[in-house]
Amino acid sequence: MLLYLLAVALLGRVCHIHAKAVFAHFMVSNAVNYSVSDWEDDIKLAASSHITAFTLNMAYNQDGNAEGVADAFIAAANQGFQLFFSFNYAGNGA
Repeated sequence: MLLYLLAVALLGRVCHIHAKAVFAHFMVSNAVNYSVSDWEDDIKLAASSHITAFTLNMAYNQDGNAEGVADAFIAAANQGFQLFFSFNYAGNGA
């Protein structure tokens, strides 16, 4: 039994990860009715879960993109949170 516990403890030590950054994909079109306050609430929840950034995904020419992105960056600046864009979403064409 002692050998088993030692093996589990050693394995746990080896599998420990030191992540420098963790990000979550955020679909901007899902937040079309968000205010800056709503973005701040989601950012606070993400930060409390050790997420360091949102990568913003959006469909080409989607209604609300410009407003949503502007509000997201205001909220991120207010919270000291990071945002970046991911250009791998193909909704509504390239």
